[in-house]
Amino acid sequence: MAEGLKRTLGKPGFDPEDYAREIAQKSDGDRDLLEHRQRVQNLQDDTSLALKKNVYQNYMQFIETAKEISYVESEMYQLSHILTDQKTIMNSMMQMSITDKEETPKEKDTPKEKEDKKKNLSTLLEKVEGCSHVTEVPGRYLVHSGGLVELDPDSNTQIQRVHTFLMNDSLMVASWIASRRGPVHYKFQALYELDSLAVVNIRDAGPMKNSFKVLVFPDCRVFQAESPKAKREWLDSLDQAKKSKAAADSQKKEAQVKDDAAGDSFDRNNRNEYLEEVPQSPALKEYRARVDQRIKHLTEVLQHELQGLQGGPKAARRAVLQLIKLGKSTQACDLFLRNRTMAIKRSLRQLKMEGSTTLYVNKLCYVFFTTMLEVGREFQKDFSSNNGCCSAFVVWAKSELETFVGMFARQVFSSKISLSMVAECVEMAQHNCDKLCEIGLDLTFALHSLLVKDVRRAMHDGRDQIVEAVRHRSMEEKWRAYNLLTPQACRELVKEMEDLGLSSFKSLMYDDCWIKLTPNTITYTRQLLQFVDQCLKLYQPELHMVLVENVMMIVRCVGKQMETALTAKEYTKSHPFIIKNASFIFETVVQRVERRFQEHVGKPAKQFQELRTDYAKLRSLARTPTTEL
Repeated sequence: MAEGLKRTLGKPGFDPEDYAREIAQKSDGDRDLLEHRQRVQNLQDDTSLALKKNVYQNYMQFIETAKEISYVESEMYQLSHILTDQKTIMNSMMQMSITDKEETPKEKDTPKEKEDKKKNLSTLLEKVEGCSHVTEVPGRYLVHSGGLVELDPDSNTQIQRVHTFLMNDSLMVASWIASRRGPVHYKFQALYELDSLAVVNIRDAGPMKNSFKVLVFPDCRVFQAESPKAKREWLDSLDQAKKSKAAADSQKKEAQVKDDAAGDSFDRNNRNEYLEEVPQSPALKEYRARVDQRIKHLTEVLQHELQGLQGGPKAARRAVLQLIKLGKSTQACDLFLRNRTMAIKRSLRQLKMEGSTTLYVNKLCYVFFTTMLEVGREFQKDFSSNNGCCSAFVVWAKSELETFVGMFARQVFSSKISLSMVAECVEMAQHNCDKLCEIGLDLTFALHSLLVKDVRRAMHDGRDQIVEAVRHRSMEEKWRAYNLLTPQACRELVKEMEDLGLSSFKSLMYDDCWIKLTPNTITYTRQLLQFVDQCLKLYQPELHMVLVENVMMIVRCVGKQMETALTAKEYTKSHPFIIKNASFIFETVVQRVERRFQEHVGKPAKQFQELRTDYAKLRSLARTPTTEL
């Protein structure tokens, strides 16, 4: 019945009104209508449940698809914006031509042709992963592209499917990604300059049909086209591209030689005459005034463009380079960094507080420091010849780090989270901050100085929690050996203590399930050693004494409880056992803390020697000789 109803409702061209009218005519009364309504409702519930299960099963696929769509949308927006701005600035520069002489089509391509060539090259970004550096070369455009099959030169067997892109100066080979969804179907494999390769036609013989060979020392690659026509197109395109590039290179060399010769001749014969006569010419003054006016107008256009620009740091490269060429390096640097500040704020605002604090902090650190790394690399490319701007970048990076630490501290230090989680979050921030060293920027010291106040407070809070727990547990202390009931539980405890660095703990076990210490002593030991490990993850030279004093305060608090027990009359017979516990804390555990501290810091903490005096005082309070249990 349910399957028949599903087929009826799922037919193409289903009309609900006709179906309802037909059901009303066939039914005997209200009861039949209610039953049919219930069947429809049950079908709706089943369909909804199946849809939810389908969404749940394909949840990761939906997430990946959404990420890819978002990435493609961002890239397309950026490319569209760059192309539109390129067209606008080219039109503006043509209108502002000083000589008002138009170039003939033979000398240069029209703006429309340039835009079409740039658009063809932009398809690389949509199809090929990892080829962004290919599109960064000025004047490079796409000539021919298509799918080929790569064959083994020796066995003539198929190796892989590839997509080949022929540009005016190079040949790029990309491999096919079979499992990838979305517009990106290829992965960058190799880029060969046309000057360094040779193309050899291969006669059709056996499986070697429609094939040609590309020789690039020391490699030899064989490609097979899908038809003789496609092969001929590839051979003709490669031959024409190599000839065009050779002719263009030859023209450039000739023009360079002529320019150098003309410049040398002018320098030798006319330099003094020019400097003496031309500066006083009214025509030159007018010329300079017009140039200054055009430069000012173009600078304003570029500044306005850079202020409203969105996208990655590469999107701002063209406007920045134009401003630098106009002698406005300081303004370009300021606008570029301001633009990146807004981009970082947008990226951080998009992060949502979902799940645990560590998950959010991990995303926060990754987004911020990855963006800073990208900005630094782009800054080095754009301002490589302007060393004076480097100090501005360092100041900007310090300011952005302060903003990041503000967000970081609100999530990590404002909420009631454990010291272990604080240590994990700070460790994430330090690890991501170290990545900036790739661009020669070390902000570790600045990060530590911004976090030191909050880290000190977190250490004090962790110490206070342990001290409070010691005082609370001491009121229930009976000074009896710890019975773990089963040998298995005892072995697990021994292993835990050995993992914490107490290798001799097994000697305290007897009768398979007994430990010669109180349960509270073992708890204090576990808390103290974990506290030390967590604090060492947060260690900074400024916090050296804070860590030492906190450890000493915890140990002395435990010693104070033992001192109280030694002075109490009801525990007179337990003095040997109390001293046994004191010896374990003040000698074994404290020695482990000293070794751990020296391993991490590189120098011993002499202040821990004072704890031996406290232990001697406890021994003096014992009224009976200390003996082993």
